[in-house]
Amino acid sequence: MKARSALDGSVARVRASVVINAAGPWADQVRRLAAWDGGARCVRTTKGIHLLLPRITDHAVYIAAKRDDRMFFVIPWQQFTLVGTTDTDFSGDLDRLAATGEEVRYLMQETRRVFPAAGMRDEDVYYTYAGVRPLSFEEGKSASAVSRAHKVVAEGPAGNFLSITGTKLTCFRSLAEEAVGSGGASAEPCRAVPHAPPGSGRVDGRRRSRCASGADIPDLGHRSGLEPAQVQNLLNTYGRRYPTVLAVAGRAAEMKERLCKQNPDIRAQLVYAVEHERTETLADFMLRRTGIGTSPCLGKDCCEPIARWMADLKGWDRQRTDREIHQYLDEIALGSSSGARTEGAHLRAVIFL
Repeated sequence: MKARSALDGSVARVRASVVINAAGPWADQVRRLAAWDGGARCVRTTKGIHLLLPRITDHAVYIAAKRDDRMFFVIPWQQFTLVGTTDTDFSGDLDRLAATGEEVRYLMQETRRVFPAAGMRDEDVYYTYAGVRPLSFEEGKSASAVSRAHKVVAEGPAGNFLSITGTKLTCFRSLAEEAVGSGGASAEPCRAVPHAPPGSGRVDGRRRSRCASGADIPDLGHRSGLEPAQVQNLLNTYGRRYPTVLAVAGRAAEMKERLCKQNPDIRAQLVYAVEHERTETLADFMLRRTGIGTSPCLGKDCCEPIARWMADLKGWDRQRTDREIHQYLDEIALGSSSGARTEGAHLRAVIFL
């Protein structure tokens, strides 16, 4: 088997006794490349979108839409109200995914119905994001009725080509255990479940880390020279790994500077992301390692200096740096949304709901 790096184009030949196809909505494409699909589908892809609105409620609301009785939610998230989601079959380009005007209108109409006093207008949408669910293929059911239960589909002469479908983020560990256990007689026992995830607020799976409670924020702020909001952000983002980020912040005064005037993230987080988390692209850092790319400003006013600092850390030349900026701005601006006040900004994601 050959594998090509999407980052630098290098090709490596790989040999394995078991192959796990965890490509999400691309799973059937991988099966075809491996010649194990037999012409049959394994995944049913359904699309969902979300809207980010100004904060209109401090409570989570879960209610049926009047138009089609589909359940949707309106919940507080960070400084926003998060509204979602839709559920429709999708067969388009997975790499150019965005909310449509009709999908935005559907959610906005239902939100106005539930919160008429909020006076929400289409132009109040900060941004939208869209994703595709890699559900297990089922015929004869509506998109909303398709099971969300995961499956591990064994294919190939020896049953050692395993395709994962229908999973949710909330049960990824039990799925991983099942997939590892399906690897045949040579598979080692899975040891994931008894252990807390890295950086979690649990020390041994039972005892909660004292610092996760927030009781140490004033003292940590005083000793580190950071603002309370910055300390809280580190605790929220890194859990029990926050001391490593604080250590980076202590290397030099500029490591405590904000990356974005409108967000609490500091330069030490960029260094930590590169040195400890193998962050490879500007978009990866902005959208997944910090909350800058999903804040109201979307990082538009700070992505260029962050890219230059990242270039120093990664050894990028000017051409690579400019390409990273362009690709990031293209990703957050993908598609268009009727009346969205961030010039139709969209974020793309693969979602498991």
